Amino acid sequence: MNSEPPVSNTPHPPGLKPGRVGLTFQILRMFWLTEAALILVVIYGLYSGWSTARQWSDGLFLASAAQLIIGGISILGSSRDYSYAFLARYVAKGDVTENQKQLGAEMLRQQSFGKRAFLGGLLTLLIAWLALRV
Repeated sequence: MNSEPPVSNTPHPPGLKPGRVGLTFQILRMFWLTEAALILVVIYGLYSGWSTARQWSDGLFLASAAQLIIGGISILGSSRDYSYAFLARYVAKGDVTENQKQLGAEMLRQQSFGKRAFLGGLLTLLIAWLALRV
């Protein structure tokens, strides 16, 4: 007799159901630039011996400013590249519409990164404000 294993329609294997911790890490992974900035601020703050809330708040504020600048540059740069792609009239040995589609997809990826960096900068700014108030 052939015994076939039962077919499962569940999207996740039985042992890998997303929980609160997994969901938290998935959200934090979206904001990897924010994670890196927070880790660098904490390492530098501990190395420098920051002891007041004002020092921590200032460090976090500067990290948020850097993230906001990175996000803004990414968004503006991708928009400019996309507008140049639509102005293209001739592409050597290629299809203009295909190149426009590829550049459009790249622009969306860059804008997604820029938006996440910008939102992460706002999140870091909120953390800086909370560090000063608490």
